[in-house]
Amino acid sequence: MPGDACFRLLQTIVDQRGVTIAVGVPTPGHRLPRISTLILRPASEIQVYSKQFLHADEEPFFERGPASDAVIQPHPCVALAICYELSVPLHAQRAMEAGASIYIASVAKTDQGVEIAGKRLSDIARKHSAVTMMANCLGLLDGVRCAGGSSVWDRKGRLLTQLDEEQEGIIVLDLVTEEVVTSTLNANPH
Repeated sequence: MPGDACFRLLQTIVDQRGVTIAVGVPTPGHRLPRISTLILRPASEIQVYSKQFLHADEEPFFERGPASDAVIQPHPCVALAICYELSVPLHAQRAMEAGASIYIASVAKTDQGVEIAGKRLSDIARKHSAVTMMANCLGLLDGVRCAGGSSVWDRKGRLLTQLDEEQEGIIVLDLVTEEVVTSTLNANPH
């Protein structure tokens, strides 16, 4: 999977621009697929993080990834969480013990789920003095409307910015100044 042509193209962009890109994909497991994130960094091999804590409704269809602290090195040290994992305190604890100062959760949440995840990420930020981020999708997923609301919290758990529930967008955070820049797309996904 990491050797696919589309990922080689993304790796070229990463190398040219000096950025890191994380892409959610299914990856092969031993008997079932895994829910994974591929991390592409400049001049580096693609790193794979596979979800370790599965929600009960995922267990019949996916297998857990290998033990990992979910941390991307080097500085700043970033930890990844995939959806349900952000609600598992042990997940964030392991990441912070491994040196993470940023905790990013990719999710598929409804309005209520965004509210719950926001409280949890604010708590993680405050408890561990870490920047936390949530990337949520928009539109229908398995017949349920995902509510957007991608967000960033500072190290004290204060919400710095949140996208709305109507437009796709990008959030850029300067980790030194905590200045936030957002950009939205004009297309409505509904």
